[in-house]
Amino acid sequence: MRTCVVLPTINEADNIVIIIPALRFYLRGLDHGVVVVDDGSTDGTPTLAAELGAYVIERGRRLGLGSAIHAGLTYCVGGGFDAGVVMDADLQHPPRVVPTLVSECSRADICIGVRVGRDSLPFYRRVVSSAAEWLAKLAYGDGITDLMSGFFAVNLNTMGKYIAGFTPTPRNYKYLLEFLMYLRRAGASPRISQVPYRQLARVNGASKMGLGEVITYFMTVMRK
Repeated sequence: MRTCVVLPTINEADNIVIIIPALRFYLRGLDHGVVVVDDGSTDGTPTLAAELGAYVIERGRRLGLGSAIHAGLTYCVGGGFDAGVVMDADLQHPPRVVPTLVSECSRADICIGVRVGRDSLPFYRRVVSSAAEWLAKLAYGDGITDLMSGFFAVNLNTMGKYIAGFTPTPRNYKYLLEFLMYLRRAGASPRISQVPYRQLARVNGASKMGLGEVITYFMTVMRK
């Protein structure tokens, strides 16, 4: 499948120079592209990404992870790609798993990377994550192991029209869950595949998730 990888970024220069070449290596057998959606980096992330061959969408300021992911997937749909892969640029999502997600996506509408073990997360993040997962299962359920995953692939041939009609909550940092809830309201029943992976520790920089994102998430799920 012709594949596009979406990388939302804010000040990820130290990581972007690792992850883009790694993606090129692991996807070398596939026709693929990388789109970086940058929300006002001041460390040269957009320039480095462009030099490494990525298409860069510079938004100039922090507009939210949900809208950044959506901008990237919208670019993938417009570019005629068959699969769109969403992942973090901080190397917590292993690039070597991406080909497996794409392969599974050829037989499904959405393939979700399911985290096995959370040892890399600080204690407070594990607590917040557990509470968020409990609420997500309450709101959606449907046998999906990791509704909070930020690492997933979408079959754009079957899901492209739904992406075009979807408007995410800008600062909601769990795009996948909100998209799945949107699909349910639209009467769609996507074929879901799940691929286990071990989440790695962030290599460089700091997490961009703050209290505002957590509050937005809880409000979004409760509202849906």
